[in-house]
Amino acid sequence: MRGDRTILKLNGDSTDIPANRIMSLPVVDGKIGDRAALDDGLELYFPDGRIVLAEMRFQKYLLPPGGVGQAQVNPRFKVVSDFDRALGRVCATVANADGVGSVTEMRITPQKVISIVTREPVTKSTEAKIPAAADNVSYRILSALDVRFLAKAPAAYSLYDTCVGKQSRVVRK
Repeated sequence: MRGDRTILKLNGDSTDIPANRIMSLPVVDGKIGDRAALDDGLELYFPDGRIVLAEMRFQKYLLPPGGVGQAQVNPRFKVVSDFDRALGRVCATVANADGVGSVTEMRITPQKVISIVTREPVTKSTEAKIPAAADNVSYRILSALDVRFLAKAPAAYSLYDTCVGKQSRVVRK
């Protein structure tokens, strides 16, 4: 919950989104689109007026304005320690074959919210003073009530099959 006391939920009505949180709302052919970018890096997808997908991206360190100077720890990064409670425990993992050490995992809450969390190392900036890539990570979280809305994540269906089959294991792409 935020200072405005509005809680946005999957399958909630998109008209419940407070206007002061909306950073970008695409207009297509004179009509409001089916997506919104909100403050704090949250993006929502609501094709029929119901919120069906939430996406958030963040990294451990924030670059200073202009990209030069000492990077600061992102205050939102503390939510990582609450992933198990908020998103459910990891039920399937894919160690991506991209060579940089990124990992994709699926989590499902008791309320059946399905989340795909991708963890990727961030390369060290040459101008800003950011810790080594091993210490600086970024996260991309996709959450939905139905796996079909997560289809843009490459491993969504195989991870989901592993989770619902109750065979939590590491899968390689």
